[in-house]
Amino acid sequence: MRIALISDNLVLRAALRCLLKSWNISAVATECGSDGELPEQLRFANPDVAIVDLSVEFDVGLLRKIRSLSPQCRLLLLARSLAPELFFHLREEGGYNIVCVKANVETFLEYLHGTIDGRSMLDPSVLPAGYQESRVTLGPRQAELVSLLVQGLKNKEIAAALNITEGTVKVYLSRLFEKLHVKDRFELALFGLRNMSMIGEAARMPPNRPGPQSETATSKTALILDWRETGSGRMRTPARRRREGAM
Repeated sequence: MRIALISDNLVLRAALRCLLKSWNISAVATECGSDGELPEQLRFANPDVAIVDLSVEFDVGLLRKIRSLSPQCRLLLLARSLAPELFFHLREEGGYNIVCVKANVETFLEYLHGTIDGRSMLDPSVLPAGYQESRVTLGPRQAELVSLLVQGLKNKEIAAALNITEGTVKVYLSRLFEKLHVKDRFELALFGLRNMSMIGEAARMPPNRPGPQSETATSKTALILDWRETGSGRMRTPARRRREGAM
């Protein structure tokens, strides 16, 4: 088992190296930072598992680069905290195990073994306190409409892009407002921006036929809205967060 240690923190890399050596479960194939040396090191080492330090900044671009250079490499990510949307998207995409960088040694070892064995493991402690996931399913047409809204298109332009009437756009928007518990197109656009990767996949699906499509289309995507507070049924929407921040 060949392991790559990817971190700009030299002390952390040294600590991980000592732990792996003391456990005698694998060999460190390479160590590198997230800079220009990464591609050459990964191609040369061809690791089975990469331990990636994302405790300072969660760099999605870095993960994509590692995936492209070593498609078969399993990733164990060290993170301090994650936004609920990012946590949801990583889990849906699969192939990433996440453990809190502040976890104890026993927990880290458990996650490392899980990664080596090919099990999926996500540490809930990287999420905000009281996190309870809330998903809403969107059909391809709804996802495409949200995607166009995020780009700043007006109702008339959205109608032309989707080959539907402007009145149908208004109906879709009204249903989306109710479905996503938002009060206007601005809040809907905010949710769209925060869930863009998932919405983009659905919006690229070819329509089954021209014109309006049923919201119960076969191909759907789920997007995460926000987290609920422990013991509370209220969704923490952007408007509510702004109101609370002003108090």
